[in-house]
Amino acid sequence: IVDKKPLTFNWSETKLVYDGTTKRIIATPVGLETGDAVTINYKGNTAIHKGEYTAEIVSLSGLKADSYTIENAPSLSTEWSIAKTDNDLTMGISIDNWTYGDDASVPKGEVLFGQGIFVYSDDVHGTYTEEQPTEAGTYFMKLVADGTDDYGAFESNTVRFVIKKRPVTVIADDVASAAFDGLF
Repeated sequence: IVDKKPLTFNWSETKLVYDGTTKRIIATPVGLETGDAVTINYKGNTAIHKGEYTAEIVSLSGLKADSYTIENAPSLSTEWSIAKTDNDLTMGISIDNWTYGDDASVPKGEVLFGQGIFVYSDDVHGTYTEEQPTEAGTYFMKLVADGTDDYGAFESNTVRFVIKKRPVTVIADDVASAAFDGLF
């Protein structure tokens, strides 16, 4: 009878950061004979959201799995985590100037996580609301997004824009002369 060869394991990085994708940690077997391959079967080695987790090797499979043992291996499980991340822009914010009475410009910009909302104010340090201005004047816009357990809240820098006054064209009757009647 040939004894099964004991394996130990080295785990991949255990301190991960949320990015909206499934995170997976894996173990690399230590002690495999050259040319042998085994498949490691896990429990708890994948997650998406911020949190603390425990990954565990539950068994080996594959053509050479019966030649090895994981019984009493010191590294069959490990603690791992996904940390909360900061939110950011995926592209800078912008809005074009326009003239009063014309169609309003469409703001541009996106946050990495969540749904960004454009907010506006007539004072860079003032109160911002979701209502896009319509009157002529100078305004400021920024993009904000609420945070979650996985990522932080976000507030962009401000962007200045102008709704220009519409030029007024005065058309008068073509009068060559008129008699003054004493009334204004």
